[in-house]
Amino acid sequence: MFVHVQQASANSVYILNSILKIEDGKILAGVYDVRLSLWKKETPEKVDFQEKSVRAASPNYAGYVEEHTVISATNGSFNVAVGALSDISTFFADSGVLYMQVDVKPSGTDQSNWQPVALPQLAGKKRLPILLSELRPSRIRFETTYGIYGGVLLDKSGAPIQGNYLARFSVWSSPNLDELSDFLGDGTIRTASSNYQGYQVEVPFTTDKFGRFTFPVGPFPTNFNPQKNDTYIQLDVREQGQPLYDYDLIDPDGDIKTRIDRFLLQNDRLIAQDNDSVARIGETEKLMVSNIPNGTSSRYFELGVGDSDPVGYYEIRVRQQDGQAAVLRYNGVERIWEVSNDGIVYHPFGGYYDGTPAKKFTIGLGDRGDSKLGLQFGEGLASGLLSFDPDRDVFVINKSVDFQGGQLINAVLENRASPPPNPVSGQQYFDTSDSIAYYYNGSSWIAMGGGGGFGGYTPTPGIFGNTTVIVSGGPAGPQGPQGPAGPPGAGATIALPLNWSDIATRNRDHTFGGEALEQAIVGNASLGKGKLESAYDSLVAKTHFRWTTRQSSGSQDIVLALEWKLPEDFAGFQAIPLLVELRTLTTLPGDAHISVNLKQNGVSVPLTGASSLTSSSANTWTTSNITFAGAPTFAPGDRVTIELVLSVSGANYMDLGDVRLQYIGQ
Repeated sequence: MFVHVQQASANSVYILNSILKIEDGKILAGVYDVRLSLWKKETPEKVDFQEKSVRAASPNYAGYVEEHTVISATNGSFNVAVGALSDISTFFADSGVLYMQVDVKPSGTDQSNWQPVALPQLAGKKRLPILLSELRPSRIRFETTYGIYGGVLLDKSGAPIQGNYLARFSVWSSPNLDELSDFLGDGTIRTASSNYQGYQVEVPFTTDKFGRFTFPVGPFPTNFNPQKNDTYIQLDVREQGQPLYDYDLIDPDGDIKTRIDRFLLQNDRLIAQDNDSVARIGETEKLMVSNIPNGTSSRYFELGVGDSDPVGYYEIRVRQQDGQAAVLRYNGVERIWEVSNDGIVYHPFGGYYDGTPAKKFTIGLGDRGDSKLGLQFGEGLASGLLSFDPDRDVFVINKSVDFQGGQLINAVLENRASPPPNPVSGQQYFDTSDSIAYYYNGSSWIAMGGGGGFGGYTPTPGIFGNTTVIVSGGPAGPQGPQGPAGPPGAGATIALPLNWSDIATRNRDHTFGGEALEQAIVGNASLGKGKLESAYDSLVAKTHFRWTTRQSSGSQDIVLALEWKLPEDFAGFQAIPLLVELRTLTTLPGDAHISVNLKQNGVSVPLTGASSLTSSSANTWTTSNITFAGAPTFAPGDRVTIELVLSVSGANYMDLGDVRLQYIGQ
């Protein structure tokens, strides 16, 4: 019934399990293509890639690249086996260390979509250092608590096996398999066998064309307690869809002639007995903590001694009365310490004496019980405290804040329909009932801007921006900072405060210069004969771009896409919203021209004067004014995209200067 199946013995397998997270911090979960490449330098350089493909001619390239299709979990976690039948060790000829870059793109898309993965192990953009000593046989050890088992599946002749399979783990007290006593005729485990220890689980996995595979292992249920004597794990595989009696046995030492059929389980690890053992006194002069009934006077312990690849979890467990375990563990994948009170849900903890390179912190991750979460400076409740109150959905600061001359941007006073209770001097609020801001002077609330009055004072008319404001008397007011109140004045008054739009000119513009244009190339040089280059016109001191073609007939186009997010002070576009500087050799659109499209949040906006634009006179710079065909409504934060279609034929050229959006700002 059972056939021994061996694994590859090449010492060039590297198991990478990490998190698919791109540089902006976004976690990727789903089906993705992952590219793994080896390099001689830790930091990527421009010479290493050409249009996002690996540039084999780069002096930094170590000569190895391969792609995988992976399915990442909801938290972005994934794992792959690298190398296998390709001996990676040959690429370490110049040194004992290389650097692995990990890139990702949506599965099946073209090469232009590759993005670098920000590996949690590195907390940044650098590549992952790989030591020659970290390459190991595919018969690897692995942890039974959220571990990863990986390697290469071969048939009896040593050829790789590709397909969809199921792996069955079962626990036994004997290293040898006895088909008659341990299994029924249909391949089912005989639970009444004296060797069976009461635990089995089946896990699906897939091998690639090289036979490589990885899949998660564990955890054992909390009520599973292996006996004190040796415990063994049997690992069987069968093709998905085949009956149970088609299970084949994974041999732990790769030697189908021996009678060692199962992996030894020691210290929550599966051990191939011929080449692995647990460290004891006399071998490494280190002692397992579990062998010290009355504790030890040693000042420190090392978890995972002898493990050359700390990517799993290293745990200290305390079993509780309810059968669950309180756990302190080191997460070797993300290189952080974690704590759990049930052995299921883990929380990171720790501190940084000199700060941290992390881009953000999350306080109270998964915690919904506490009413306040915050940062405390000092040891007492009277110390400085910055906290978040989820009941009120506000941040609370119990100390003064000194901006040291910095501005308070986009600040809003507290909105209330009545004055706050128990005020202190200097406190402010905005009254929503009369739309007036007030401050407290220690005894009463004073309307801001309404405390002085001009009295009979008649100032000289003032000019503010493009608006003349004349204040000509009015009724007498109370005593102000200029002295006693004057007699009533004559004439009309103007209500205060003034609107900013009444006293300021707000014409603004945003210009797309050479750098923005250079980065905007997205389009269409499918015949490969077009050329876009930077140029300089010394007669008018203008840097511009020139589009030409070497096609023998017809015209060739290129599309430049410029994108801008409308700023917060945006109040509307000017009468001429878009200006384009251009120059053509002739005035004939068939020789060369520009056409312009504009989109608002991806939706096209009709334009006037935007098609087949040429110089007004041959070989002269012309500024084309483009307006809206209708009356579209734009708002701050809208994404405006300008598409410039440059067309040229024959020996002509199409020159493009500045592109400018004209708007009204506050």
